[in-house]
Amino acid sequence: MNKRFFALLCALWWMFPAHASLTAQEISWTREINWEKGEMTLTLICALAQSGPNRPAAAITAERRIDTNLPRIFSEALLPVQIDSLRNFEDAVENGEFPVALLLSLALRGQKGIPRYAQDMQSILVDYTYPLHDTLAAYFIRHNRPREIPRYISWIPTREYTGIVIYTGANLPVHGENSESPALPCLFPEIFDEEMNPILSLEMGDPAYLKRWGSAAYSSSFNEEPWKQRIGERPMRIIARGLYGKYPTDLKISAEDAARILAVPANRRLLAEGRILIISEDLEI
Repeated sequence: MNKRFFALLCALWWMFPAHASLTAQEISWTREINWEKGEMTLTLICALAQSGPNRPAAAITAERRIDTNLPRIFSEALLPVQIDSLRNFEDAVENGEFPVALLLSLALRGQKGIPRYAQDMQSILVDYTYPLHDTLAAYFIRHNRPREIPRYISWIPTREYTGIVIYTGANLPVHGENSESPALPCLFPEIFDEEMNPILSLEMGDPAYLKRWGSAAYSSSFNEEPWKQRIGERPMRIIARGLYGKYPTDLKISAEDAARILAVPANRRLLAEGRILIISEDLEI
């Protein structure tokens, strides 16, 4: 664990001094991020008291302890999640862009599942689900109107599409580095051509669509059927050529593919509305 991450966790624990010593050994948690659904699910687990005959009362006490510690655990779970190619939530909290108090308050916006017993009946489990874009995206969108997407003014054979599908494969070369990496999923991926001209940046996205579903959707499957509402029946299908960024979240596409998009107003609108599906074999963060 690096020093910066440790300092942030210490700050989170400091905000819950009355409960830290009581619950440190009693509550554990797991996190699952489903980038296909755009959701983060936390499962909090609290051991039941081993003494006393009243098991229902012990379960209620365990559930209350879980609720009390949810803000701290939510914050710990969210810190490594990528916002874009320059920052994750750890970076945003450290530089003051995303205050710790805000991070803690967002924990209460999760959808709480029904508490349940573990298989051994010795613990209580509770799930909390957070839609990543509905919960978080608005805090990073600073513009009211999208910046104009650059136009390609020469002639190129193309047509209007209903969406854009980008295949990344397992690994791609990282710009400026002698290495390869899988595409790292994030809230706001950006797109460049091979000359590093921006095709899509956060500021080019329509704020209403960014808050609805972000810059792009992610999938590990070649089945496009679940994404028809987003990419339509006739999407443009292209292969990414590389990755870019401090964190390798941004995609590079060929100059020809970029021109086929930018030459048509309707296709540029696809970029602004986030009608993009990124298909990657590895969606882990």
